[in-house]
Amino acid sequence: MTRWLLLRAAAAMLAVLRAAAPAVAQAPAGEGVALLGAAAYDRLVEEHTTLPLTVEDIRYVGRRELDWAHGDLRAVMAELGFEGTLEDFFEHLRTDDRFYYPDTDEGRAAYLAEARRVAAEMGERLDELIEPPPALTGLDTAELPAHYPPWTTAAYGSPGLRLSASAPVLERGALLFELDDMRSAPTFLIPALTYHEGIPGHHLQWTIEQALPPAERASPQYTPAYSEGWAAYAMMLPKELGLYQDPYAEVGRLSLLAEGAARMIVDVGLHVDGWTEDEAVAFLLANTPTSERRARLEIERSIAGPATTSVYIVGMLKLQQFRALAEGVLGEDFDRRAFHAELLRHGQAPLPALEEAVGRWIAEAQLAATAANRDAARRELDRVLEDVRGVMAEVGFEGTPEDFFHFLRTDDRFYYPDTDHGRAAYLEEARRLIAEMGQRLGELIDPPPDLPPLTAEVLPEGAPAYALGQYRMSPDGGEMAFNLSDMRSTPSFLLPAFTYHEGIPGHHLQIAHAPERGRTAAFREGWAHYAERLPRELGLYQDPYAEAGRLGLEARNAARVLVMLGMQDGWTRQEAVAFMIANTPLSERQAEIDVDFVMQNPVHATAYFIGKVEIMELRARAEAALGEDFELRAFHHTILEGGAMTLPELEARIDRWIAETSQP
Repeated sequence: MTRWLLLRAAAAMLAVLRAAAPAVAQAPAGEGVALLGAAAYDRLVEEHTTLPLTVEDIRYVGRRELDWAHGDLRAVMAELGFEGTLEDFFEHLRTDDRFYYPDTDEGRAAYLAEARRVAAEMGERLDELIEPPPALTGLDTAELPAHYPPWTTAAYGSPGLRLSASAPVLERGALLFELDDMRSAPTFLIPALTYHEGIPGHHLQWTIEQALPPAERASPQYTPAYSEGWAAYAMMLPKELGLYQDPYAEVGRLSLLAEGAARMIVDVGLHVDGWTEDEAVAFLLANTPTSERRARLEIERSIAGPATTSVYIVGMLKLQQFRALAEGVLGEDFDRRAFHAELLRHGQAPLPALEEAVGRWIAEAQLAATAANRDAARRELDRVLEDVRGVMAEVGFEGTPEDFFHFLRTDDRFYYPDTDHGRAAYLEEARRLIAEMGQRLGELIDPPPDLPPLTAEVLPEGAPAYALGQYRMSPDGGEMAFNLSDMRSTPSFLLPAFTYHEGIPGHHLQIAHAPERGRTAAFREGWAHYAERLPRELGLYQDPYAEAGRLGLEARNAARVLVMLGMQDGWTRQEAVAFMIANTPLSERQAEIDVDFVMQNPVHATAYFIGKVEIMELRARAEAALGEDFELRAFHHTILEGGAMTLPELEARIDRWIAETSQP
């Protein structure tokens, strides 16, 4: 009922907004929908999301998230062997009887029983998601009472609530489903709806919130972007536990995400762009598997509550952003259960206030892990410098590693001319390395994927200064772009390691093998940094100066961690730059850029080291557990086939692979 009251209040607010913003009064009228105009819509978006977002933000995020959901749905279609377009698949989901219980009392009872089973199964795994797990009441299931808004698909009934004037007070939580029309209640939505409304969604959230003393609550007001954002985020968590085993259950989760994103686009269309109701319905039917009846009800919902549809996706994305930040900063010290406890312990929190709280939590957790991170980075840098001494002995160089790095910076033999011809020669060598490594790919991964073409180009102007190289995937293939604006910052001895990092077996293999979903820097950059060393196992670093370049990048990424921790301890920028110069072969200009990068973006700057260390530790674990049964190509396939993921997800994935491989 809270959500219904919110929507009623939003509709009543329109008159106030029209009086306050001349743009509203002057806006043209659509068919049956009074247009708000962008200024008034922006105000409503900020009211509901607690963030200073605009109509353009909502349109962009909706389109992006819809594209991603569609991409994942196509992957499930391929898994199921379904041939046809996405719209064909949606029509199949709407019309195939296997996805619907009978429109009878027995059919409704079966639907509710399945929801109870899903809730009970998830409840047994709750301690894997939050620490300490709160004592939850059981969850009942019931049909949605008639007085709920007609567009409600499912809802949560909290203990103490009366579902009607004559009904007793609920003693337990209740999952409420709209089952008047069973053809609008497909079975593939049951798991995701149950997780959203029940555990780990609203039921968990409500239980923790009700136990909070008023003084510990961030706000006494209902905050839909927090509440619905948590429930939308919670739909993903059972996937981390392996509970979406049925591909059609995964279709249901992705369908709800697609619907949430499509509703954002439709809402802007109706209230700002002048869409008709029929155009909005057609968009929902083309982009989601919802029934026409439900699509029309969703349009009614949007008309009744402009800008309210954005709270689900916007809130979910912010929580995912908070988690990515925590994982990037804390690395292997990230604790998923403690993170979820932090998100939920503030009650109804405006998202900016929650972001501040999560930032404090990360800082406290980071301080606890600082000694371990410092020791790991120091050990890594010491190991690298010892290996550098080995290269020095091989080439007959006498002196310290710092002397050797100075020699590498200053000797002209290591630099192409700062001319168009020099840049062309640099790129030609990169292309040679690509071709050479590509011919050996089958020795590193099984099965080797059919990679799209990969080119080497000059990094365009406007790219981040810290980027000595970048990779991007386009419809025509992959592109490695090198920063050649200052040829004295791009020595030839770094070229092989750069090429392997950005190209094969680094980002090009990683992204072409399984396109990314979301930004998980520790995985993406950790893999690419790990990939720099793989050609060495194939004997491709024959030139000792190329090996010096590889070690130089390892030193750079370990030194970044020590610089970050040193600056937290009070180092000046000058001291940090001096440390980078003493311990890496970077030019003075590049060392300054790296230090600034660490200061401005410590999560990304340290992700290379944190991710590589995790992959190396997982490899050592697998080699120790499997012995002669360890197969490097299968190990790499297991890492990459799931796409970009968090480091805890990667660890769980490798542990499952080890267990499966160990079985006779």
